[in-house]
Parts: sequence; structure tokens; C-alpha cells
Amino acid sequence: FTVLTIGLLLNLTVVFAYIKSTLLSEGKPYHHLIFNIITSNSISCLVVAPFLIFNFTDPGIRYLTPTKYSCIAALFGFHMAFDSTLTGLLLITCDRLFAIVSPLQHMHRVSRKTCRIAIVASWLYLTIKNGMVFFWNVRKPGEPCILIMVETLAYAQVYNFNFYACIGFIVIFNIVLLVCVIISKRKGEQMKAPQAMSEAVRRNLNNLKLAKIVLLVVSILLITWIPHNTLAKMVIYDIDHKRPIRYGILVAFNLSRGLCMITIVTDPIIFFWRNAQCRAAVLR
Repeated sequence: FTVLTIGLLLNLTVVFAYIKSTLLSEGKPYHHLIFNIITSNSISCLVVAPFLIFNFTDPGIRYLTPTKYSCIAALFGFHMAFDSTLTGLLLITCDRLFAIVSPLQHMHRVSRKTCRIAIVASWLYLTIKNGMVFFWNVRKPGEPCILIMVETLAYAQVYNFNFYACIGFIVIFNIVLLVCVIISKRKGEQMKAPQAMSEAVRRNLNNLKLAKIVLLVVSILLITWIPHNTLAKMVIYDIDHKRPIRYGILVAFNLSRGLCMITIVTDPIIFFWRNAQCRAAVLR
């Protein structure tokens, strides 16, 4: 709860700075994509806190166990919180990759309007996809409120396919983005640009800085998420095979829960530290 509280305060600070500053709200299109991630983090803080209370405290467990839709709503909110962050990272990764690979096309085709449309479409998609659990479930009152006791096998397969496809695209696109950043940086060091090209050079350097921010945010997400996800799969494997969960795995799984929430704190710090316009708006 300490991590969630700190994360909520940091993210809300950036949200208010964005709303207050016309430099951000009416500035470059990518600011909308940053704002989308920060908003997702803020919602995650608000959603995950009651999820933890209902699933890991005795009063919360007593409340959720005999009900059906309260448990499903809690799982729906938990899925929305994490999935929206992944989708937001995928959108900003695609934006930065497009900006480096084809800067002129990006400048003419990507606008604040297209970013807003992409953001709204992603949230509608996530709401429909995750909302299917309200109709596609095997939840029985009295059973523990955990994923394997709520989701049908078919729904879990559909969800996992979409989830890991999103993770896969993020990883692949960021590898390509990293290669493009290295190539562009080497070209920039070798190029002796004339005065007439100074604006294009500055734009390219700005794109590289923003790409590095995306790479850093994605790296932290993967580093903190992969251990917990691996341990979760090992726990589910033991449950599916109807055998006791290995004690060491269970302890490690519970200890790793907090890792998944680290990005809620690190994302606003990174945007504040690495983005001069965001930093100026927050300090103002």
C-alpha cells in the first residue's frame, strides 16, 4: 500500500501538470501517449488497492467469497489496470519507432487527433475484451476468488493469447527501436550537418531522447514482470496437477508481487527526469 500511495501521488502530480500546462496538453502528439500511460498508472493505483484488500485480508475474503459479481468485478479491474499499461506502452513504442524510421511521414500523419483516436480505441478494446469475463465465467459463490476458479478455459486461452501477443509485440518493436536508435546515433555523430539542416538534426535528436525513455520504461516493466509471471505459472502448474504447491515457489511468488507495482512509481519519475517539458510543467 505504501508503493501504491507513492505511485498515486507521483502520477497524479504529472496528470495535473499535464492538464494545467498547454505546452503538454496542446503540444506534441506523443505527450498524449505519455499522459495515457500516466493515467493508466493512476487508475491502477486506485483499482489494485481494493483488489489487495479484498483478496489478501480476512474481511475482504469473507466479503468476496459468497458473492459472484463482486469477485468478477475485482478481477476485471485488475486486468484492466495491467492491460491498459501494456497497451499504452505498445502505442508509444509504435509512435517512437515510426518517428525514427520515417520522421517526415510521422510528422505529417501522426497528430494529436490520431493519438486521441488510438487511445480511445485501445480503451474500448480492453473494456470489451476484459468485460467478457462477466458473461464467460464459471464463478460459483463460496469458492476462492482467484483466476482459475473464475475464468473458463476458453476465456483464459483467449485472454492469454491477447496478453502474450501484446507482450511479444512490445519486445519485438523495442528491439527494432533499440537497433534504430543505435544506427541513428552513429549517423548523427558522423554527420557534419550544415546550418540549413540544423532543425532536422534537432528533431532527430529529440526523437532519440524520447525513444530512450520508452526503452527504459519497457525494460523496467519486463525486468519486474518476468520473475513474478514465471513464478505464477509454476504455482498454477502445481494446482492444475493437483499437488501441493512447493513451499519455496509459493514464498517467492508472494514476495515477488510487489515487483509488478514498481513501474507505477518509476514511470512518472522517468518522464519527469528525462523529459524537459514534463519536468518544467511539474516544477511550475
